[in-house]
Amino acid sequence: MLMQEQAQEFRKALSRGEFDIAERIAARNLETGENRSMWLNEMGLLLVAQSRFAEGLQSFDKSVVCRAEPSVEAVLNGIIILADLGFYDEAASRFGLLGDLDKDTRPSLGDLKKGILDAPSLADVPLSLRKRLSRHKVSVAKLLQGEKLWEDAKAELQDAIRFHDDESSRSELVNHYLLVGEIPSAQKEALAFLALHPQNGALLVLLARCYFVEGRRDEAAECLRRAEGKIPLNEKSVELLKSLLGDDRAN
Repeated sequence: MLMQEQAQEFRKALSRGEFDIAERIAARNLETGENRSMWLNEMGLLLVAQSRFAEGLQSFDKSVVCRAEPSVEAVLNGIIILADLGFYDEAASRFGLLGDLDKDTRPSLGDLKKGILDAPSLADVPLSLRKRLSRHKVSVAKLLQGEKLWEDAKAELQDAIRFHDDESSRSELVNHYLLVGEIPSAQKEALAFLALHPQNGALLVLLARCYFVEGRRDEAAECLRRAEGKIPLNEKSVELLKSLLGDDRAN
């Protein structure tokens, strides 16, 4: 199996909470010695998902020193774990490993103590860093959803949006609300994003699901028709549109 396929299988197992399978995949790849930095980072994510924070941090650290150029993802993973655990001084000191960031734009110790999110300088943090932090928060949220820790997962997704509000992070939060049955909250989040990006197909589909659950069939159908020209609808959305409009009008 190719390395990319192995990585996909690892992430699938991790998201499903199949930690034993994920660990076997990571361990097998670490034995080969190829892409060692990447697999140490992946192993770190697995250990953190199991609340084995010290071991996870150690794995991130090994990933960082495995390469001449530090793995940005592994550095950020280590920073976030340290900050979440309250080791702010150590977390702040590690920003020095991110050589592509200017001193003036690195979040300060004070920022970290407030979870970075409340820092007045957040807008000055480079977009590339905020995107990475947002993606990390989404990944953590999915792991928490797998453990049915719904409130913790919601908090991670809200953090992801505050770092970088894009289609991906907003869709994940709307999906989360749909998953737990909080339809008004899902609708509110979808509408807020569509107010700024009215042609976004992914959010239109999610809004259609909100309307459908509420019995607002005409509005659901209208959202799906608008989305149809923006993105390829998946099979479930196509079937929903057909059921709302009839086969002839849906084609």
